[in-house]
Amino acid sequence: MADEEVMAAIEAVKKTLKPIKKTRVSVDGYKYITLDDVLEALKRVLPKHKLSYVQYLDVVNGQNALVTVVYHTLTGQRITSTSLIPGIKDDFLSTMQSVGSNITYMRRYALCTIFGIVSDDDTDGQSGNSGYSQKDKNLIEQRCKERQLSAESIKKVKEMTSMNVSVENILRKIDSMK
Repeated sequence: MADEEVMAAIEAVKKTLKPIKKTRVSVDGYKYITLDDVLEALKRVLPKHKLSYVQYLDVVNGQNALVTVVYHTLTGQRITSTSLIPGIKDDFLSTMQSVGSNITYMRRYALCTIFGIVSDDDTDGQSGNSGYSQKDKNLIEQRCKERQLSAESIKKVKEMTSMNVSVENILRKIDSMK
């Protein structure tokens, strides 16, 4: 159970944090904030409320987990949140890049959850009417596999998808890559 000072300070942070501008757009077309955006906002606000945090990796029941500890710098009171890290593999990334991406995602969501930060557009209930369809995503992924693209080329494809380049132009670009 967390003590009063740390919880009061977290509530004060929630009240003073200004909305963070969503600067990135996903392949599906929704906007979100990055971990860097979250860390920058917290860096400006937490010291004023005598708060800090630490995040580290652990293993819980055989699964990788992220532990986030928010603590009151004067009293040492703290809250701890443990989040299991999904083992989702992104075919556009190497195994290690996928692991790193999952860790970054969980770090962002853990901090956003604790401090009440809205990190992305609410897409619940949407029928996929923005961005690429699943068929288009599968087609792009398949073409990358067929061409056996290098990591650098796959990075370029991901950049094009993040800018919502048309599927036809992405496929043409993939066909021209080595």
